Formats: sequence, structure tokens, C-alpha cells
Amino acid sequence: MTPQDIATLTPQERFDLLTDLWDSLSAEGVRLTPAQEAELAQRAASLGYAHDELDWTKPLLAEAIAEIERGEGVPLSELEVRLD
Repeated sequence: MTPQDIATLTPQERFDLLTDLWDSLSAEGVRLTPAQEAELAQRAASLGYAHDELDWTKPLLAEAIAEIERGEGVPLSELEVRLD
């Protein structure tokens, strides 16, 4: 699929494509850089979480990060329920 092909997709089709691509990645295949790990630790700490309380390789990582970035953090207990 070329960039031109992608440009012809509707917003929903692009979102679906993005979701399919994201879902095709495995946690083992995606590693965070030390800088990304440090940034996530800082954001987690700002929400009152210890870095070791969070497993950044679990599914739904993108959703958790997006919530942190929007300032919509959730209690760890709720996040763990979602991840399970």
C-alpha cells in the first residue's frame, strides 16, 4: 500500500488500518528506548505510580500512554483489570 493509497482512505479506514498494524506488533518485538522508558516513568510518577508497578510491555500500552498524555490517568487497579 502506497502513501497515495492511504491518502484515499476514509478516516475510519485509516484508523482501522492503524489498529490492524498496531495489533500485529508483539510486545517482544517492540522495545522502548531508554529515553522512552524514562519518559514513561516520569509520567507514571506524576500520577503517583512507581515505575516498577507498571509493565510497559502489556497489551493496551498505547491506550494507557494516551490517557497519561491527556491527563486522564486511571488507578493502577483499574488499569490492571483492563490489561487482564
